[in-house]
Amino acid sequence: MRVTSSPTSSPTSTPTPAWGPRWLAQGERPPRLSDVPFEALPADLRLLLISEGTLANALEAHQLGPIVADVEGHEQMLLDAVTARWLKAHPQDAALSRRTALRSGITGRLIVHADSVLLLDRLPRSFPEVLAAEPTGLGGAFATMQLETRRELLWFGRTPLRGLRPGDQALAGDTGVSRCYRLIVDGTPICCIEETFPDGVIRTG
Repeated sequence: MRVTSSPTSSPTSTPTPAWGPRWLAQGERPPRLSDVPFEALPADLRLLLISEGTLANALEAHQLGPIVADVEGHEQMLLDAVTARWLKAHPQDAALSRRTALRSGITGRLIVHADSVLLLDRLPRSFPEVLAAEPTGLGGAFATMQLETRRELLWFGRTPLRGLRPGDQALAGDTGVSRCYRLIVDGTPICCIEETFPDGVIRTG
């Protein structure tokens, strides 16, 4: 997608168009994130950041090997005001918080870390059981249930890596690039997902 910017007239320079996706809530991202120029990121990371399909499938093509979802924790939570607005819900509505590491199915190495907030009351009643049995995580569960989703990108930036296991931290580094998006089913937001691509993985591929 091409996003045009207002050119400044200068006899000595040619205006350079801005390329990349439209991020709907870049100004509302968490304060822990810092700016990172989209055009300065590696090309394969730019493609993953704007990927519309199941991330596990894209990572399998990128890594040339299987990807598995390692669920590190999940708990009931109450929505904060910002997430509630993105989900078109109300602050303090009940939601499920889920923390997942996408890993190489061969080496176990951390590839992407994901934090999700789901509104289960907007999903089929059998969804939690399907999700629990799906090795590739949320995307695989949506595919299994044949739920057609649309993705809307909210924000991206550089973030400190939080809550990693010691073995993962040693390989992943201290920071990464995160994106956040919401998934829409039949016009209604059902979840927000933040996915973090650690710098250590980005550098080594």
